[in-house]
Amino acid sequence: MTETAMQPEVVRARLTALEYLLDDVDRQFPALRTVQARQGSAMWTDIRACDAFADEYTRVLGRLENALTAIRANVQGLLVNLALSARDLTNTDEDIRARMIALAEKLNALPVAVAPPPTTPSPGGTSADPFGGTMSGGPEATSGDSGMAYV
Repeated sequence: MTETAMQPEVVRARLTALEYLLDDVDRQFPALRTVQARQGSAMWTDIRACDAFADEYTRVLGRLENALTAIRANVQGLLVNLALSARDLTNTDEDIRARMIALAEKLNALPVAVAPPPTTPSPGGTSADPFGGTMSGGPEATSGDSGMAYV
């Protein structure tokens, strides 16, 4: 039976991938929110075809925002799993720990300073320290948990 072990280099590489992914997703929010803010009667004429297009366009923008928010939530789940895996390493260095904490804090913050539309659910929160206690949105770790998911 082959034993699977997480090495610091693997954790570091996967953490870097999560950081890039979150940065890419968060860069999409400002433009999306700008387009969403422009929607309404000032943007579109009252011509029936234009009105139907505007309604569909607004729905698509909402679906895009939901998809981006879901990706952020998935990054949070992946961070939880990576933190649980890394916590088992006896030699996890402080750089990895500090970067995981910074990523968790970034996930707690809104992606931009603009307030989201009132119908947008907040992305949820995480513990400031992925190594200490349970992070919301993820499984609780117990010592010797062999069912840990590795990312």
